Amino acid sequence: SAIMEAVKGVLAQVATNARPGLRLSTELQNHGIDDDCVVVIARSLSAPLAISVLTLSNNNITDIGGVALADAVAANTTLLELTLDRNLIADAGAAAFGRALARNTSLIRLYLDNNQIGDMGAAPLAQGLASNSTLLELHLSSNEITMAGATSLCMAVASSTSAIRELSLCKNRISDVEAEMLASSLTRRRITLLIDHTNRIAMASKRNPSFSLQAVTYSDVRQ
Repeated sequence: SAIMEAVKGVLAQVATNARPGLRLSTELQNHGIDDDCVVVIARSLSAPLAISVLTLSNNNITDIGGVALADAVAANTTLLELTLDRNLIADAGAAAFGRALARNTSLIRLYLDNNQIGDMGAAPLAQGLASNSTLLELHLSSNEITMAGATSLCMAVASSTSAIRELSLCKNRISDVEAEMLASSLTRRRITLLIDHTNRIAMASKRNPSFSLQAVTYSDVRQ
């Protein structure tokens, strides 16, 4: 297809420009990229190309493509940021990323906002986070995660092995009371939790040693 040929063209250009010490950013958002194209992209992550930022926002990537990317990320040592928001990735894809995070040692930011991830995907993601010491930001806003999945994630990022500094859970299936409970659970770590609270974002962080539920600050959601 024309999209496939365009993707191959971009990857060929990346390969041409690749050289030791050079980090490349590849942006392929809003291109209607499907799982077949993603399999090709995933192969490039297994090749000796120093892609450090890969953006695949707003495409047609399902669990099939998500699993292919996650498997490639597991062994990749150059990718620092992966953006997959506004796709069709559900629990199987999230579970694959959980397995990948358990092995990966380079990824710093992972964006999985606006997908179809529920508690069955959040749980294995949490398991991967618990043994990952490099990921700093995990973005899961606008999915289908409830208190059960959110609790697993918060427990994982609160562990001593986790490096997470920001966890975004806005616009999931979490009530106001549950949001406050989650925020309270992270006050002992320097972690920012972004989560809806009566159409606002609650930010919990132990930047202030005297932090308490009463110290939770809010900022309007402008989305």
